[in-house]
Amino acid sequence: MAHLDSIARRPEIARYLARPGASSAAALAALAPPLDRAPSVAGVALWSADRRRLLSQGEAPRRGLAADSTLLQAAAKSDSAVIGLFHLAGDSIAYPVAARVGTSARPLGYVVEWRWVVGTARSREQTNQLVGTNAHIYLGNLGSSIWSDLTQSVAPPPVDVTHATGLLRYDRPGVGSTYAVARHIDGSPWLVLVEYPVQAVLAPARIALSRLALIGVIILVLGLAATWALSRTLTRPLTGLTHAAETVAAGDYAPLVGIDPDPQGDELGRLAAAFDTMVAAGGRSAAASRGPRARPHRRAAGA
Repeated sequence: MAHLDSIARRPEIARYLARPGASSAAALAALAPPLDRAPSVAGVALWSADRRRLLSQGEAPRRGLAADSTLLQAAAKSDSAVIGLFHLAGDSIAYPVAARVGTSARPLGYVVEWRWVVGTARSREQTNQLVGTNAHIYLGNLGSSIWSDLTQSVAPPPVDVTHATGLLRYDRPGVGSTYAVARHIDGSPWLVLVEYPVQAVLAPARIALSRLALIGVIILVLGLAATWALSRTLTRPLTGLTHAAETVAAGDYAPLVGIDPDPQGDELGRLAAAFDTMVAAGGRSAAASRGPRARPHRRAAGA
């Protein structure tokens, strides 16, 4: 942009526009891009103030690409170069950049430089990676069917994205269901479109959900194992107490529960110890009560 502004300020350009019938050699030399920019320049043209093309060189003008009146009107009002719409040039895409020669009050003409949309598959992939894995970036005209993936012309999105403000979802041929966001690029008539395949977006969520399900199963198994172990610690002493109580009720004071009380205060252990003590005392009382009744019986037999 700044380079084109500097070309528009060259005196050779202004002199030729003041006298279009003079020799054009100096003006064409002034229009020529520097060698380092030549591969990206598709052509250059010099237009008069009444929007007639006076001089041109390069492939884009030879293919019939011309600046439209909207672009030249915008350049007439701007103090810096302005960008135009994408145009198809065979299998390639080019766009114009126009700069005013002279002042806004008295324009002498316009310099229009055509530039290729150039890139490699590697540079496109690196650009896509900047916004996320599996993302695809496209550039296109506002309200037009010309779109580029930064290396070549591509099919436009299947829906109108000109005024889209939120998240879009549509099916792109060859890709499938796709999420997309479109935004206008300030200072240009272009839209940038970023697409993400739905499958790629949802894949991490599916993986996380699967992992959470596995973790849930593991926690459930551990919980069941802990419950079983806890129930064993509770049911074994209770079973022992029940068996001992039934035996004592039958008149046998010999069996003991046999659970050592927990020194830290386990309630079941203390209950079992108290039950053993009670059974032992009851056994001694029962034996003592049977002894006096047995001795008189033996004396009567001796008489």
